[in-house]
Amino acid sequence: LERTHFYGKIEHRIVVRRNYFQKTLWFFKDPFMHYVRYQGKAILVSKGTHLLMKKWKCYLVNLWQYYFHFWSQPYRIHINQLSNCSFYFLGYLSSVLI
Repeated sequence: LERTHFYGKIEHRIVVRRNYFQKTLWFFKDPFMHYVRYQGKAILVSKGTHLLMKKWKCYLVNLWQYYFHFWSQPYRIHINQLSNCSFYFLGYLSSVLI
């Protein structure tokens, strides 16, 4: 339910901001973006570049602060890169070194 609600908010945000961010609209339409909550932690997984993840980090901080009225702490958000060889197992992204 939480994941569905989150994606509904992103869809709404795309429609509202379409005129302002015409050149960067592709940034919101990444089909490989996954958001998971596990043991009180939020996990964001993407097959994008490090720059894309930094942009998503800024976007999420703004989303939490302005849309949900929840003050977040950006320094507590960490970005870890996985290897290029990865696969999905039971909905989780696993990294495999070949």
